Amino acid sequence: MNRRHLLALLSIPGALGLAGCASGPEVRPAGRPRFEPPPQPADSIRLFVYRPQTLVGMAGRPFILVNGRRMGIAGSPVSENQNFLQPGSVFVVDAPAARAEVRWIQSGRNEPSPEAIVYAGQAGARRYLRWTLKATSGFLQEVDEAPAVQEIVPLMYSGYLNLLAR
Repeated sequence: MNRRHLLALLSIPGALGLAGCASGPEVRPAGRPRFEPPPQPADSIRLFVYRPQTLVGMAGRPFILVNGRRMGIAGSPVSENQNFLQPGSVFVVDAPAARAEVRWIQSGRNEPSPEAIVYAGQAGARRYLRWTLKATSGFLQEVDEAPAVQEIVPLMYSGYLNLLAR
């Protein structure tokens, strides 16, 4: 066992003592509201887009586009502060089940990536898309539900968009 693992194991009792009784209510960090999007419309596909990195890649400011629309605060120009894809966050999009196309714009670029993730005819489905970093860039990657849900739990809920309501 290396030193980091040993240090992590030894710090667990201290962390539990500081947080209170281990059998008490769930303790969530300040500023991290409970993640509860509204019920999913029947004719939609629900996309969970998340960025678990908080320190690594923090300077990057990528944007996500679903069916050509930038994911950010409705009614405002999407700038860095209104972008839903913040480090350590998750957002939810209900897109038309008939066709949902997801693209991304890399930091410092103006054009969307040539790659796209496309879903068609998946009414009621849920898909999990994780922002993943490579050495020089980032991209979206679909993740299975079980590992995605575990990664999403501690993340900040940054927003919800229903692309069916127009």
